[in-house]
Amino acid sequence: MNEKATISEASDPPQTLAGNARGRLEPPAFAAVDYEGLWFSKLTRASKPEFLHHHTIILNGATKAEEYGELIHWDSHPDAEEWALREGPAYFSKQFREMLDHREEMLPDSNGNPHPVLQPYRINTLWSRVICNMVMHAYSNLQAFTILYGKVISLIELEQNAHKDIDPAKDLPAKYFGHLMLFKFFLDQAVEVPLEQLEHSSFATPPVRKHFVRMPPPDPYTSDMNVIPRSQKKITGVDKQVMYLIHTLWQDSWGLFIARLPLTVDELERLIQSDPKADALISGHVAKILGDIAIIGRCLKQLELYQPWAAQFDQAIDSDIELYQKCWGRIRGNYGQLNEAFLRREFDEAARLAEPSGGKFTYPYSKRRTKETVDALRRAEANLDIVWAKIKGDPTEPAPTEEVTLPAVQAEPATEATQPTFAVDAKALKVFRTLFFDPEVTSTPGLIPWNDLLYAMAATGLKIEKLYGSVWQLTPTQLDVERGIHFHEPHPMGKIPFETARRHGRRLARAYDWHGDLGILTYSAAIAPTSPCMRP
Repeated sequence: MNEKATISEASDPPQTLAGNARGRLEPPAFAAVDYEGLWFSKLTRASKPEFLHHHTIILNGATKAEEYGELIHWDSHPDAEEWALREGPAYFSKQFREMLDHREEMLPDSNGNPHPVLQPYRINTLWSRVICNMVMHAYSNLQAFTILYGKVISLIELEQNAHKDIDPAKDLPAKYFGHLMLFKFFLDQAVEVPLEQLEHSSFATPPVRKHFVRMPPPDPYTSDMNVIPRSQKKITGVDKQVMYLIHTLWQDSWGLFIARLPLTVDELERLIQSDPKADALISGHVAKILGDIAIIGRCLKQLELYQPWAAQFDQAIDSDIELYQKCWGRIRGNYGQLNEAFLRREFDEAARLAEPSGGKFTYPYSKRRTKETVDALRRAEANLDIVWAKIKGDPTEPAPTEEVTLPAVQAEPATEATQPTFAVDAKALKVFRTLFFDPEVTSTPGLIPWNDLLYAMAATGLKIEKLYGSVWQLTPTQLDVERGIHFHEPHPMGKIPFETARRHGRRLARAYDWHGDLGILTYSAAIAPTSPCMRP
């Protein structure tokens, strides 16, 4: 299968796959999933199921055609009682400006006045809030996904050990079931991190700012804000649909309970993909937040599909909620301390240094190396180092220690790691020469079309999978590592800027030790641009 087919399949709707599965498996294999799909209509009473007291209809676990759909009385089933009971300066500057553009302080109040913090003598207070939120969000996202990743690794190991004991007709092994419950509870808690970010960014984002205003603050020094729709401007059409779904995610807890997170995210993604007007309402910053929410939503969806046991998950958690809260509190203890530390810390001095005006973070990475450009690069890096030194706090000088002479040890010759060599065509090679530094390239690389990046990744044997929102997952199939990597599709423009491409290259280098100057990538003129990729 060639790269074009791989990329096309990753983007195609899954109707063909679903039809193939339905045709090859018996109806009981889909019974629990189909029933779960009726959640929304059941809860809103749009569908009214027929009810027969003290009876159950057999859908899951039937092995014969005559058993599927059979009605049995509770007393006739042997388990009757149980059934009844159960990264760089340019990036830093860009992030700072994005966070600033999405602050609610940027909205005018209902009288048309700017927020008091925008006054010249108080502007540093706004910068302080921006740098605090920017750093805190970065750390909180990292910690939340680190916790979830650790639980996934534990679940994989437990599932492999208990694989022989997993039978749809039986309960799951107790330890495996308990860790599944923990994972679901952790997902429900971890999603609050990006939802909080969405709450404070969605209505102040530039594409929808025209629909909202702030209430005048009762105190010019308060950081609390109340955003309301403009009274003279009614939100209609696709704008109303997008705002309703985003509002459901972060504020309407009852609506989110009825629709569930995966379904709400699915509907928002469908709307964004099908209507260009809806897509234009989502800024790149909001798209990244929605991508994080979508990843957690996909995990929750997979748990919902883990039938027939998924039907017990919520009940099992509710029956011992204090235990799960205690486990979450213990594992997120450092996060709570981190959050409190950021709230207590004064960022005024760091904010003055972090505010990107005056070209202090200008990073001409794409320009030819001259004395002027090298000096500018070094100056931007030095300025960023100063900012982080202020954020972390000035380190104390270490106490002097006596010099100790260690016995001489003969160093072993370093073994050079063997890197795979891929034969790729000119189209893929052009992408890699942009991702990685190549001394042979003297011209300034331009923008990379998103599909060209996917094409180049497929040429190295990476399996391409579109997740939710702007998130794509690339998984190695020909390397000696199993770690996948996520990239965000650029939004709203479908091309990758040079600085972002180099950042992707650095991430690939950290994940797979790929370096353009190590001869990993070679061009074979014998390969046609549309031919399948060669094996390393």
